[in-house]
Amino acid sequence: MKIIQLLHMWCVITSIDALGYIIRYEMKKARCLNPPRTARRVESVIGDCQEEVKNKLVTEAYEILKEQVSQEQRPLDPHSDSVELIESLDWPPLLEQPPVVSPPNASSYNEYIIYDEPEPRRRVARLVRSLKRLDVASAGIYHPTLVPLEDKRIAGCLLHCVYARNDAIDKNGWPTLDGLVDFYSEGVHEHGFFMATLRSVNLCLRAMTNKYHVNRKQLPRKGESCDLAFDV
Repeated sequence: MKIIQLLHMWCVITSIDALGYIIRYEMKKARCLNPPRTARRVESVIGDCQEEVKNKLVTEAYEILKEQVSQEQRPLDPHSDSVELIESLDWPPLLEQPPVVSPPNASSYNEYIIYDEPEPRRRVARLVRSLKRLDVASAGIYHPTLVPLEDKRIAGCLLHCVYARNDAIDKNGWPTLDGLVDFYSEGVHEHGFFMATLRSVNLCLRAMTNKYHVNRKQLPRKGESCDLAFDV
């Protein structure tokens, strides 16, 4: 009888130990899980950010076209009955592959996609292709190290917009340490997770600051704010 009782007590103790191990394992695993608040914050603003970037692209294309027409078209004579159609200009085909060049300086951080093409009309062709890339339904998933310059700039501008709408951008348009840490760790009460996020963001921002030679007292140039947001 005593042997049966001892076996029963041993089984109970073993079960309690096993249950305790499972609980500790689940609690430890839960510590490493970022709650879905960050994903919800992105989902809540990504649609507006896509529209914002699209509007920037359309506005830039319009400015390029207006500048090109004003250069190539003679001033209109109100006393003349002759009409010269804009279509008479020698426009290159949109499918022509433009050369790979670097973007020029931007006058403010919220100027998004700007490319220094030798021909303004080729820049318009680039902008048209960029607008197509903003379509979520047709956009594919790609590896971040294989992203072309145009796709990287657009994705970076979307991220920059998301950061800005979540108070993770300073007044000049640069991502901030406290803003990014709050963005990626909101809802987490585990000290280890918070410290790991803080160290990671700090290390990443320092690396990107050195890479782009960031001066936080000045406005970003050459689309640096978008490229930096993408790399971060």
